Amino acid sequence: MSSVELPILSQELPEGWRLPSIVNFVSNLSYVGILMVILIRHVTKSTAYEIPANLFVLTIGVLGLFGLAFMWNVTTTINGTRHSIIFLILTFTVAICDCVSSVTFLPYFSHYPTIFMRSFFIGDAVSYLFPSWVALAQGAGRIECVPIISENGTRWTERHLPARFSPNVFYFIMGLALLSGLISFIILCWTRIEQISGSQSQQIRDGQETITESNSELELLNKNGKMTESRTNDLLFENAFYLLCIFCNSFILSGKLRNENIH
Repeated sequence: MSSVELPILSQELPEGWRLPSIVNFVSNLSYVGILMVILIRHVTKSTAYEIPANLFVLTIGVLGLFGLAFMWNVTTTINGTRHSIIFLILTFTVAICDCVSSVTFLPYFSHYPTIFMRSFFIGDAVSYLFPSWVALAQGAGRIECVPIISENGTRWTERHLPARFSPNVFYFIMGLALLSGLISFIILCWTRIEQISGSQSQQIRDGQETITESNSELELLNKNGKMTESRTNDLLFENAFYLLCIFCNSFILSGKLRNENIH
């Protein structure tokens, strides 16, 4: 989200044009949050973590954006050099909200009827466009060429035009948008819609448990209830090509292309 503000932030913060690379690195560090969610899901082996995790992710995102609205230009002096430590910390919290929410929200909304998923995906798509629309309205990074006339002739130089509103306003608007998402999620959790989806998901889980028990009985009858190590290796070998394709797709879309866009 901070990437659309980099043309303005790079002129204001002491890191200058090193800032995009630093923001990119900090944003990539936030993917550790996805590993934590996977670990929690593996340890708990239940869906009880979903609502607390989503509330936590949305809350730190709101706090991070409102913190940026008021403290994005606060610097800290270390060894005589100014650094934007507070900005980077708050950017890290917002990045955690951005990347982890895609992992925590999908399992939660899978409990709802399929028709509700359409609104989720439409909102997810608009969430990527909204910061860009606000940045375009802000006029971030506008430059004009100005002639400078001298005895040696006329030369042209660039002049950065001031933005229509400051980064404070930009982050405040983003904070309000995410706050509306937090309020909406709370409404979903404590209304009849959630109760209906909860009962439906419980029925689905009961059916899945029945199927799992049946499969377990079949496995017990098959080869004394064990899948041999050679069979497991065969499955991995048979699907190795597909696993490699999924890895490459995730690497290109989630990592490489996003880094190149910021660069």
